[in-house]
Amino acid sequence: MEDLRSRTVEVLYENYRASKLMNELGGSSTGSKKGDSPLAAFEEEKKTHEAKMKKMEKEMKQVFEQKVKEKEVRLQQSEEKVCLFYFFLFAKK
Repeated sequence: MEDLRSRTVEVLYENYRASKLMNELGGSSTGSKKGDSPLAAFEEEKKTHEAKMKKMEKEMKQVFEQKVKEKEVRLQQSEEKVCLFYFFLFAKK
């Protein structure tokens, strides 16, 4: 009888608990195989999220660098205009 109780708690209940947790996490839509533990599904989802975040960070860095370059070009053009203005201003005198 004790063996039956321990099997029920250790195996059957844990399987039931795992399936309920998987349903709360979105079922098998995470791409995990049937029988995987919720922890494995969570780790897989975590890796996917980290990869997505790295990709987004890389894209944001590229956009930032592009904007900095554009701003540098505009500042350089403004500086050239100011230099030309002062050159013509003082060249007339």
